[in-house]
Amino acid sequence: PSEGEEVIPDGLDALELGVQVHKMFEKIINLDDWKRIRKTLDSSLRFSEKDRHKIMERVQGVMNLDSAMMFFKQGIHVEVEVDLVDQSGEVLRPDRLVRIDNVWHVIDYKSSKLGKVSHEKQVRKYVNLLSKIETYEVKGWIIYTDPTELIFVV
Repeated sequence: PSEGEEVIPDGLDALELGVQVHKMFEKIINLDDWKRIRKTLDSSLRFSEKDRHKIMERVQGVMNLDSAMMFFKQGIHVEVEVDLVDQSGEVLRPDRLVRIDNVWHVIDYKSSKLGKVSHEKQVRKYVNLLSKIETYEVKGWIIYTDPTELIFVV
């Protein structure tokens, strides 16, 4: 591990695995970023080989998802983990905002479909708020990483 980098013990539980996968997505603006990050992760001593494989498998699954490729193309406008504040002062932080042509896409990553109804409610909340801020059309999506699937919410 790099100096100051925490070593993660073998056998990440489901929550920890989801957090680590999410951290990978925070670093990925486009597919080229993933290629670079994957090489770094592959040689990382921070995770056990088994956990590295799980993390890489989940992220690669999303990168291989044809329906999600539009969100990772070169040259599109991407914002990651942006704070949005609603009228009551509540801070909302969608995982990824992508503007393609004149449409904003709000993307939220989730490890599994457990809690799907609350996931969709959360994305709707992001879309409603961004729609009040932006003049462009806003759409909302969830990318599940296990199993890998892109769901259109609104």
